[in-house]
Amino acid sequence: MACASRPNRFAVIAACVAALLPLLSRADAVAPVEVALARLTPVVVEVPLTGTVTARDRASLSARVSGLVSAMHVTEGDWVDKGALLVSLDPALEKLGLMEAKAASAEARAVLAETRRRREEARRLGPRKGIAESEIRASEAQVEIAETKLERLLAAERYKQELVVRHDVYAPFTGVVARRLAEEGEWVDTGTPVLELVGTENLRLDLRVPQEHYPYIDDNTRVTVRLDATPLRSIDGRISAKVPVSDIGSRTFLLRVQLPESERGVTPGMSAQARLRIPGSERVLTVPRDAILRDAYGASRVWSLKDVDGAPVATQHTVQVGRSFEGNTELRNGLEPGVRVVVRGNETLREGQPVRVVNTR
Repeated sequence: MACASRPNRFAVIAACVAALLPLLSRADAVAPVEVALARLTPVVVEVPLTGTVTARDRASLSARVSGLVSAMHVTEGDWVDKGALLVSLDPALEKLGLMEAKAASAEARAVLAETRRRREEARRLGPRKGIAESEIRASEAQVEIAETKLERLLAAERYKQELVVRHDVYAPFTGVVARRLAEEGEWVDTGTPVLELVGTENLRLDLRVPQEHYPYIDDNTRVTVRLDATPLRSIDGRISAKVPVSDIGSRTFLLRVQLPESERGVTPGMSAQARLRIPGSERVLTVPRDAILRDAYGASRVWSLKDVDGAPVATQHTVQVGRSFEGNTELRNGLEPGVRVVVRGNETLREGQPVRVVNTR
């Protein structure tokens, strides 16, 4: 070196050594690392699918009687709660009939009260006033006739009341009005649809899944959903139904995924991307994805630990990688199960460098 050819050679050599000491200390420094074990893991097949959000509740609502539409209380796009009044038909004639029925019931109550009074009077005075037993029995029969008549009129009153109620259409579930099928002033017959209501609760994603996956899907199969309207947000779904009837044309079956009730901004008709994670019977050697490093030439490398004089040091392996799933990457060669691999702190390691394990996954 030039530094050794000048005067005061020892001072210059000392300066050179001092300059090299930090580099030597860095080369021999103990590197803190996080490690994980290379393991045999069941292969998880990820199946990407496209589906549509549907509602469990969907109905074309109709009036239970014929009549003239007097009021449409909602329009398309309105959100309504269960039990909300949606449509009213004109109940004027039925209300008059109900008033008549109530009057008849009131008259029958009065007649019944009078016949009961006469019966009790006949029973009380009969022995002293010489009232014949036949007259007492006749009064008892009159009470029974009056009671029967009142029951019949009360039933007629309830019938008229029900007719009045049936002129109103109420929401059978919480939802949104999809279509108005009638307008005020129109005459509608019994059973004629007046509104289409779509539920906003119990939403699910309908998927068509290739038939070869049918035997491997159950209630525990994991499903991740991303709505096309909000692609950056991931939703965990739950399989609610697996319909064992294949579509002959496409060789697929229907899979229904229940979406969380707390999920906001989801409406029926939205499209979504789903990913099923189906565990298979095959087991392969895997390491966490963070353990894989790629060099400038595209080769994949993994740092593992081996003990030298009782202390762990880093050693590098060239590996061939395969499939990636569940945060792991398959290794097709280069390592054996149970080897400790470095998943954090592996970017600056050098062959044979001492390490200190700070965490094990």
